[in-house]
Amino acid sequence: MQTSDVRLCVLSLSELQGASSTIDLADAAPEYVKPLLSPENTYILLNKSDLGESAVPEAVTFAGEPLPFWVVSLTEGTGTKPFLDGLQRHLKDRYAPRL
Repeated sequence: MQTSDVRLCVLSLSELQGASSTIDLADAAPEYVKPLLSPENTYILLNKSDLGESAVPEAVTFAGEPLPFWVVSLTEGTGTKPFLDGLQRHLKDRYAPRL
């Protein structure tokens, strides 16, 4: 995992909620996840948006650096198309110039 070109981190939105409109994973992520996060190659999928009263964050960061993120409910299927389209766009932007 440490040498991966791309990392997709799936976290439960309901477990990360705080008072702020920005979730900083340096503070909010589980300890075992933090060493795997990197602003250079990590994409965040916040799942379980259907549970509770989870507010959609305006930004997700790691140590103040913005991370691309999407909010979904895989149970209800909401947000999956924007996630797949957005991840595809990010990967094309990242790798298409090399081809």
